[in-house]
Formats: sequence, structure tokens, C-alpha cells
Amino acid sequence: MKHIAIFVFLIFILFSLGNCKSKITTPDNTTLAITSPTDGEILFGEVSITVKIYDSSISKVILFIDSSEKSVNQISPYNFTFDFTPYDGKTVKISCNGYDSDGNKVGVSNIVPLVISSSGNNDPNPQ
Repeated sequence: MKHIAIFVFLIFILFSLGNCKSKITTPDNTTLAITSPTDGEILFGEVSITVKIYDSSISKVILFIDSSEKSVNQISPYNFTFDFTPYDGKTVKISCNGYDSDGNKVGVSNIVPLVISSSGNNDPNPQ
């Protein structure tokens, strides 16, 4: 009887481990984050956007500019190149959503405010 209990316990443990998805625990339970560019950067033209994934269940990342979907990436690493030229003289906010293979949203990134300026001026509305 004792051997059966141990066997059942081991099967339970193996089953539990087999169903786990790899997820790195972060202090704020972040599943993905925009690591570059950083808050308040002054940018213009084509910009590389780096997204760090902390949850291995993520298989698709969508990039948003001012809450409007702009690009989709389904290939790791989930980075983007975006042309900000049409946003010259404006401040924008970029963010990303992460989705699993079933299409479920599993994470939302940090929101990164950026100043888009061809002149390098950090005031989007210069006098």
C-alpha cells in the first residue's frame, strides 16, 4: 500500500511538472517589457524597439503606438523597427501586448513615452 501511495504521488508530481509553462517571476509580475527605447527619449526616423519576454508562453507580440496597433511579430526575438517620421513634432506612447499560441492575451508591457523630433528638440511644440 505504501508503494502505491508513493507511485501515485510521483505520477502527480510528474504530471504537474509536465503542465508547467516556463515563466520568469519578476517583482511586478511583468510578462513582457519594452527595454529600448527608454522613457522620454528624443527620436526620429526608423527606430529599433526591443521587447524582453519573461513568459515562454508568449508566441506573438503586437506593437501599439498611442493605443493603435502598428505591427505584429510572431518570431522570437520579438523586436520591431518602426518609422516615426510621420510623428515628427509629437509625443507618442508605445506599448506591446503578448499573446499565447491560442490567441489569449497573456501580458501587457510598460508604456514608453517618446518625443519624436527631427530637430532633436525635446519640446514637441516649440515656440
